[in-house]
Amino acid sequence: YSRHANYVLQQIIKAQFIVEEIANSGNVSSISCHEYGCRIICRLLESSGGFPGTVRLVDTILQDIDTHLTLTYGHYVIQSILEHGAQHQRDYVMSKLQADVMRYASNRSGAHVVQKALASGSDDDQQALANRLLTCTTEESILLASSQAGLGIVRLLMKMEEPIPQRTLEHFGLDAVQSKVLKGKQGRSSFGRQGRPRSCS
Repeated sequence: YSRHANYVLQQIIKAQFIVEEIANSGNVSSISCHEYGCRIICRLLESSGGFPGTVRLVDTILQDIDTHLTLTYGHYVIQSILEHGAQHQRDYVMSKLQADVMRYASNRSGAHVVQKALASGSDDDQQALANRLLTCTTEESILLASSQAGLGIVRLLMKMEEPIPQRTLEHFGLDAVQSKVLKGKQGRSSFGRQGRPRSCS
């Protein structure tokens, strides 16, 4: 027995009490998409993501993953799941992103989750997501590279191992994309005069 162990045990009990309160509220999605509620869920994931009660709570949240991916505060919870969630939960989020990546990448909140996935996912998941992004249409490319969040995705693609950066240059170097992207303020911040992304050092 030690004072430190007692403190840890108290924190575990407190965390699981909070988990049970949220799980039994009947408003799990509303809480996890709330400005302050999302912070509670993120802290729970950080401190007790592997505990059975937390795992069950997150499984419930993921039943409404589309809502969380596209809302201002809900996306923070999904990002935390990618970092601290159980393996099956991380796999589920990645599968959802890969299935409709341009839909989420074109949404301000969803784009942040795509960025998180590209930055912290497994090598295989990162490659799969990058391949999906680099097969988007010209119009989708223009939309992606014309927003601040979208440009964050492009920058991450440029930081990956080859051949992804070269493919990114080729994909976003299309004339049709250049002519649109260079007109936008956000586009100019990452693309040079020739329409190619600047160095991401």
